[in-house]
Amino acid sequence: MIFDDCVMYSKNKKPKQIKGKDKQKKSDELKFAWRGKGLLGLFKSNWRVIASDKEGRWIAIYSTKTLVSPEGVDIIARKKSLSESEIKGIIEHLDKTYVKKPIEILK
Repeated sequence: MIFDDCVMYSKNKKPKQIKGKDKQKKSDELKFAWRGKGLLGLFKSNWRVIASDKEGRWIAIYSTKTLVSPEGVDIIARKKSLSESEIKGIIEHLDKTYVKKPIEILK
């Protein structure tokens, strides 16, 4: 499976986006390869779903390092924002289960 990927974020209060394509690995349905579009086509990254809630409200993904971004864990939610207690619960679960060093919350 291949699908379009658009990450939207803000930097210095200005909206930004990064577009790419994700291709699911045949060997593991939780692993994907990302490649940017346009000039970002020079960059690629591998990512994997590492955790989710049973209701499908959020997933956590681990991404490998690229030339322009560090390795990291992202939490993706269906709703616009998660409560502070939801975020803390997810991070505690990830810290205990998947991560060798404490997770830092970026704002």
